[in-house]
Amino acid sequence: LRVPGRVDVDERRVARLGTSVTGRVNDIEVTVGQDVRRGERLATLTSTELSTAQLDFLKAYSQRGLAERAAQRADRLYEADVIGQAELQRRVAELRQADAELSASRNQLMVLGMSERNVRNLSETGRVDSIATVVSSIDGIVVERRVTRGQVVQPADTMFVVADLSNVWLVADVPEQDAAALAPGKTLEAEVAALPGTRVTGKVAFVAVSVDEATRTVKVWMDLANPDRVFKPAMLATVMLKARPEQVRAVPA
Repeated sequence: LRVPGRVDVDERRVARLGTSVTGRVNDIEVTVGQDVRRGERLATLTSTELSTAQLDFLKAYSQRGLAERAAQRADRLYEADVIGQAELQRRVAELRQADAELSASRNQLMVLGMSERNVRNLSETGRVDSIATVVSSIDGIVVERRVTRGQVVQPADTMFVVADLSNVWLVADVPEQDAAALAPGKTLEAEVAALPGTRVTGKVAFVAVSVDEATRTVKVWMDLANPDRVFKPAMLATVMLKARPEQVRAVPA
């Protein structure tokens, strides 16, 4: 049985990258087709949201320091019997509140993409930096770039798609009556139209759990090793399925 198929990226080896803050793109440092490493910078942008969050953190950091000194002073005065226990408890409560506000501000910066090291440098230097960076989370190749310089992006926007193409998927649409014979791990053969005379083999990675109501087919994903990147996403292919032979009554033409 021959069924149509196509080469697609392995969804387990793809990353859709964006920013954690709203901002305007300043610079784009990669192009489509470029190899990138994990942690490599892809773009930078200016974000007033990031600078505002940093200012809030510095305020909370300063307030926490004041509350700590006030609590220490109240503790000494209480030991000297100058103030009562109620005043000491009030100062301690203010310190706990300042700790909570500082922790919330620090977590907000982490959510916006700042590392623990950057937050520590901010607390030590007090210097606000409104530049945010977008870095790759995997080793791979840039297969899509959806932004341009000067564009305003939101946290929900995908700016880059990076994929590791050393292993790809061959996606086939198998008629529902033949899908029962397929299971993960089963070996399949395929021919890619762009590579005439080349027959490849792979193993079934996934079998869809539902039937496409429009085509009455079941999607099957086959693992395909691609160390030399000869198989490119969107290439058309033909997948051959082999089942156990059965005796049937045939009528000559």
